[in-house]
Amino acid sequence: MMKVSVIVATYKGHYLAETLESVRRQTHDHLEVLVLDDADEESCRRLVESLDDDRFRYVGNGNPLRPARNHRLGIALSTGDAIAILNHDDFFADDTVELLVAALDEHPEAVAAFSRARVATADGSEDPARTESAWRLWGLADLEPGLIASWHSASVTTIAVPMGPATLTRSTVLKAIDLPARAGGMYDYWLGYHLATQGSVVHLDSARGFWREHDANLTHVRSRERTLERLYVARAIALDADVPARERVKRLASIPRILLALVRDTLVGR
Repeated sequence: MMKVSVIVATYKGHYLAETLESVRRQTHDHLEVLVLDDADEESCRRLVESLDDDRFRYVGNGNPLRPARNHRLGIALSTGDAIAILNHDDFFADDTVELLVAALDEHPEAVAAFSRARVATADGSEDPARTESAWRLWGLADLEPGLIASWHSASVTTIAVPMGPATLTRSTVLKAIDLPARAGGMYDYWLGYHLATQGSVVHLDSARGFWREHDANLTHVRSRERTLERLYVARAIALDADVPARERVKRLASIPRILLALVRDTLVGR
């Protein structure tokens, strides 16, 4: 049976208990769950210990690593055959891991399997209208299920696809990607673009993840530091010869907009 490592990199995660409970309910139980606490809080440690489940491991960072380095640590520590990255405010359906494992078993040539994610409100309830609009925005509404030969066709229009809350990647592939600290909160973009160069993926015809939308989402955070991370990642992708030329051009074209945002964020002191 495939062993799956679930990486939950957290920093004062308000919804962490619900996230971990969704992992504990998985019908595929050959798991290890790494909870990497970048705030090194006793309350987080106690939460993990209260689960009384040997599959869950708490890792407290004495000094904050920030998102990219914290995820890099989780990837390095994982011992599973495949890795799922679950944000501390998102959650799985009960059979998410089981279905993703079955898809990888059925397609040994695939580097990853993923399903679409439904949008949930802050209280965890699905928001069908937001789900539908998000799928259209992300280019997922009409994405066909099955084996996709080039992940670029599924991920480059919206990099949210590869690192969404219902994606399982073979550990050998994920561990081979260098994740620089400067990627920061854009770690998912970085991993997504590099995964898109590695091979085919399987798209499940079912939405098994939940992305919780709330005011503190990292996606919604605006700051000079966050904009600098966007600039770093956009420039790196634009110069990466492994990325299709049309996508490098898109990243290059985005740089002036990011620079304007950087000026604005600097002036307003974000």
